[in-house]
Amino acid sequence: MNGGLPIENEKFFKVPNGIFEFSLKPSELAVYCCLCKFRNNRTNSCFPSRKTVAGLCGVSVKTVDAALKRLCVLGLIQKRKRQGRKGNFYSNEYTIPNPGERV
Repeated sequence: MNGGLPIENEKFFKVPNGIFEFSLKPSELAVYCCLCKFRNNRTNSCFPSRKTVAGLCGVSVKTVDAALKRLCVLGLIQKRKRQGRKGNFYSNEYTIPNPGERV
């Protein structure tokens, strides 16, 4: 194979076609796709750090925060703060509904 990404032994994630109906900014789409990459298909949730998402998307944490806020407002994701038994906070948990559903 010349050029491109090799697809043998690669992992893939699904993104609903309907995502393009929301007129998302490129950064919002990138953040949504990144969350889909980490999504557990059994629980529909994931918990990457904002810094991790920013690094993978090539944007700032501030841009990730703005994208997450808009994705929540649109009902495309749900965000929940995760807190440990001792009161310390972990990365947020994001729930991404199945295609056709909203949170």
